[in-house]
Amino acid sequence: MICLILLVFSFFSVQSLENIIGRGSYRVTNLQQCEGYEQHLFNLDLHRRKMNRTHDGFNGVLKIETRLDDSYGIEIKVCKFVDGGCKPFTVLKDESFTKFVEYHIGKNVEKILSAAGVEPARFPIEPCEKKITGYLFSYEELPHAGLYGSFHCHTTVLQRNGDDNEVVGCLDVTFEFKANNDIKII
Repeated sequence: MICLILLVFSFFSVQSLENIIGRGSYRVTNLQQCEGYEQHLFNLDLHRRKMNRTHDGFNGVLKIETRLDDSYGIEIKVCKFVDGGCKPFTVLKDESFTKFVEYHIGKNVEKILSAAGVEPARFPIEPCEKKITGYLFSYEELPHAGLYGSFHCHTTVLQRNGDDNEVVGCLDVTFEFKANNDIKII
């Protein structure tokens, strides 16, 4: 009898997980600079345009007032949209902004730096103000499995000062991860 109860519980647990986690695709729905961005050392002002289901195009401005290297950290506060608002979900932190971005965004880092005319298209980046044109972001290069839903990320670049970290760059990104219901996965 206990085995039957466990089997039924396992079945319903797996069924409910299919509605939470699975295969799908990401889509950025909003990008905006944070309040007070004018005072930051690093600014990325991007405007998105939909290209197709696997790519978005971005144009904008990259402004760097001091050398951007791995002496800066990163913190991303993620909340998940649910009934009643956006509830805190997780916080991602790393001592090295550049290593974090290169690892998690991959080839898209080189692409955006190239679209901005940064040579060489890798970190560290010397002070500059560059116009970004024709940056094509590939969602195909992101993981194909994830947690379904809509999320907001408050991303900050941090200048490490011992226990205190000063915000020197910020970008708010809203994205969603949805099941690919129109694609049959075998």
